[in-house]
Amino acid sequence: MANQQLINTARRVGESSAFRDVGEKFNVGLQKGIDSVTKAIKQRDDVRKKSDAKVATYLDKMPDGKGLEKIPPYAKEKVAAFLSGARDRYAKHANSLRNLDPQDKEYQDQVMEMNKITTSMANLNDQFKGLLSKKTEYLTASDEGEISNGNKGEDIDFLSNIYTDATDMELSEDGNLSFNRNGTSVSMLDLPKYIRADYDTPIAIGRMGEGLYKAGVEWTPQVEKNTEKQFRAQLRKAGRNTLISLAADDTLGDEDGIGLGITNELLHDPERQDELTDIIVANYMAGFKDQATAGYNAKNKARDERRQERKDDRVPKTPNYVIDDVFLKGE
Repeated sequence: MANQQLINTARRVGESSAFRDVGEKFNVGLQKGIDSVTKAIKQRDDVRKKSDAKVATYLDKMPDGKGLEKIPPYAKEKVAAFLSGARDRYAKHANSLRNLDPQDKEYQDQVMEMNKITTSMANLNDQFKGLLSKKTEYLTASDEGEISNGNKGEDIDFLSNIYTDATDMELSEDGNLSFNRNGTSVSMLDLPKYIRADYDTPIAIGRMGEGLYKAGVEWTPQVEKNTEKQFRAQLRKAGRNTLISLAADDTLGDEDGIGLGITNELLHDPERQDELTDIIVANYMAGFKDQATAGYNAKNKARDERRQERKDDRVPKTPNYVIDDVFLKGE
């Protein structure tokens, strides 16, 4: 299954690169597609394993029974400096008010600056509360294997560095936190969002397959059309993150965990969402067909067995006593 998924995806890559099924030329393009998909998935898997290991190491170092701290240890010195500077500035403005008339503009300006300082300190507190909440959520999701393989590797690497206290943090004068990402400052509000692995939708899909099996109906074009219509409606309702999870996570039980063998280029290009959906639908529809066919065959087999049993019941059997009499008479 896994190799076939790679071939199917590579075939699309080959076709989009102007390769066609014309003998050796297409085979070369197909192999290039398989190689590129395999390489991309390995890179994504390597980054994911590195991030998972980082989180596991971080959690292992935490003392038993001790929760996460609101202010990471490495940031406490910066926070102390921030608060000290804020208090000094506040005191300076407060002292300036002594000889000023409350009606004077300068007095009002000094009060405005004091309010800004107070607001910055409250904002910093809220920022650290938010950081703790995000950190707890991410570490828990990572520890429980709920981070989707469909996330961009660079995003997961960046987030794992933040939430395991392995990156630089900056505090602005107005109390906002930011983190260094390859030389660029990223604020708390702009941190990349990560995708959780969707385990509920595959369960619902499994129920669809189970229903087809139990129905035991023949896989006709109309049944196929109705099933695909229902499945596509379910995907639209679930949303884009579910599409990415279905495509990238180990939802089909492949031991190598490649999902459907789709690279980040397709996963994260909104303009190619229809193409992504078509690949997902094609793979799962093949599974639905197999389940429906198996159910249909099982139903027919059971029906034939019942018919044979009824037929056997209608055939007269020689009573045992007749056989015994013949035997006793020596005939």
